[in-house]
Amino acid sequence: MFYVIAGDQSRELKEKELIDKIVKEDIGINQKIFDGQLGEHEAFLQQASTNSLFGGRELLVLKRGEGVKKVEEVIKALSAIDLANKEIIISIETDEKGLSKKIIGLVESFGEIFTILQDKKGDKGLIEYIKSELNVDNKIAINLVEMIGNNVLKLKNEIEKLKNYFYKQEFNLEKAKKLISINEEYNLFEQVDKLLKGEKKSVIDFLNKEKKGQIFLFWLGQELKELLKLSLLVNEGKLVFSNNYNQFKVKFDENSDYFKGKHPYRVFKTMENLKNFSEEKLKSLIGDLLDTEYKIKSGFGEEEILINILILKV
Repeated sequence: MFYVIAGDQSRELKEKELIDKIVKEDIGINQKIFDGQLGEHEAFLQQASTNSLFGGRELLVLKRGEGVKKVEEVIKALSAIDLANKEIIISIETDEKGLSKKIIGLVESFGEIFTILQDKKGDKGLIEYIKSELNVDNKIAINLVEMIGNNVLKLKNEIEKLKNYFYKQEFNLEKAKKLISINEEYNLFEQVDKLLKGEKKSVIDFLNKEKKGQIFLFWLGQELKELLKLSLLVNEGKLVFSNNYNQFKVKFDENSDYFKGKHPYRVFKTMENLKNFSEEKLKSLIGDLLDTEYKIKSGFGEEEILINILILKV
């Protein structure tokens, strides 16, 4: 059988699922993996066209098929090959437009297509996967993607770890944090959130220990700009400052173009900090941050001291 899996990075979960299913149902099948980005499509085709009386059944996978200049030519070549003793998978990363009509027509003539649904952020498949594996709600799944990152293989390994730990137990996010490898970006984002909630000493202690000052400034800048945008949109009546997520989301959906690539729940959580800052204060802090970055890069003071002074101003 011939399969094409198309979509964003989360399609790799479908790849793994399909490969596991084939291997389980066809014990002893020989597996061979090829990489389109490395130009291995010709070796893939050669292997697909080779049939041996004593070779047994084969599972051939062409990963990253988007790296092949004309992947439709590879598919067309496969359509002329006897695949009776083979299971063939081609995985192709696509944007929101998906596969071309030409590729779809070729595949459907002798194979099957799996299209992994995407949202603007590209992690819908990951969120749905986590919800299914751990039996958790949307909010927890979003938090886990942010904590672990969207590298599919890493995320799958971490979710398996959590799945085994919470077997026959109710899932607990605080316990989960202690079990998984949290990515650096999330750690720094968490420190930014603490600062915006007033936990200045805790953040200073973290930065003095971890020495991540300049990366912290980047994420603080991103969050301050996001808060300023939210403040302006609320003042214009395009968003509602509310503790009710569903009420917030109605207005968010009407103005989602302002937040391309952002999940509404993450914007809602950011908005919680808006109550601590006026529009004038946010503009002032962005100016202070830019001044701090300039002084650090120009050597007008010690990085640690300059960042600590900025933190105390927040």
